[in-house]
Amino acid sequence: MSHRLKPQSQSRVLWIALSLILTTAVIALLLSPRQPRYQGKALSQYLMAFSNDGYQISSQPPYGPIGVFSPSAERTEAWEALGHFGDEVIPVLVKLASARDSTLSRSLRWLAIKVPRLNLQFPTAGEKRSQAVSAFIRLGSRGAPAVPQLLPLLEDQSTARAAIFSLAFIEPEGDAHVLALTDVLWRFDQSVLKIDAMAALAAVGRKASRAAPVLTDCLRSTNDQVSAMAAVALSRIGEKTPEAAALIAGRLSRASRARGYVAPPLEMYLWALGEFGPLANDALPVIAGFTNNASGRVRELAEAAIRRIEGAVEPNAPR
Repeated sequence: MSHRLKPQSQSRVLWIALSLILTTAVIALLLSPRQPRYQGKALSQYLMAFSNDGYQISSQPPYGPIGVFSPSAERTEAWEALGHFGDEVIPVLVKLASARDSTLSRSLRWLAIKVPRLNLQFPTAGEKRSQAVSAFIRLGSRGAPAVPQLLPLLEDQSTARAAIFSLAFIEPEGDAHVLALTDVLWRFDQSVLKIDAMAALAAVGRKASRAAPVLTDCLRSTNDQVSAMAAVALSRIGEKTPEAAALIAGRLSRASRARGYVAPPLEMYLWALGEFGPLANDALPVIAGFTNNASGRVRELAEAAIRRIEGAVEPNAPR
């Protein structure tokens, strides 16, 4: 036999639930550290403008990490304001980068939906991580004090991606982050995380040369997108050998032409071989086969690779 609550009882239960959620939220706010402010607004108010930002790998060479966003007056104001904050923002940004959805956060968002007249804003964990990454893009090397706290976030699949991109834009000194990014390649099976980590390693340049053995293993991956990013990374960190060029040429002949997470693997292989310069000389016959391709982009990359390999154009020097 089922018992249904009367409307009055349902309303009472709802308000009790709302009261409990609000009380918990107030306590959490009271216990949280004081927010730094600029021109009368708290840091968190500015960061809300970055909630819908994104981060990904560029579809154009050299296939590095980029931020993506839609311009707005609020975002422009937040971007300018961040330049006036100092190291006091670091703990706030690290907390955002490590955000995971909790029972409380889900309850608060439920409350915001149920009582819209309260005009409450409770970002999701994903939105909080986007706020952190965009803030680190703005700070650049000024975000370096956050590096020791960002590195452990690479060990958790839910926070690894935000940590990868934050580190890529901070461009830390030293090589502790190189080892941590390399560990991502064997710790997770998720191809997107592997590709993101390799793109971040590629952006490091020669300092990431110790990652070459793992990148070579990734070059042999059955996942064409993972293999293609490994080829790009090897070419950018300066680990260019005839053996690696031969592996890439072997993948090129059967590469996918479909757009993946980053770009068509075929295009990425062609670009990477061009970066190898004369060391990829043996790959010229395979590359030449793409100079008559139906895709203008493929023809362009094949012709550019041939010029670089033949020495007419110098490959880009690793940093």
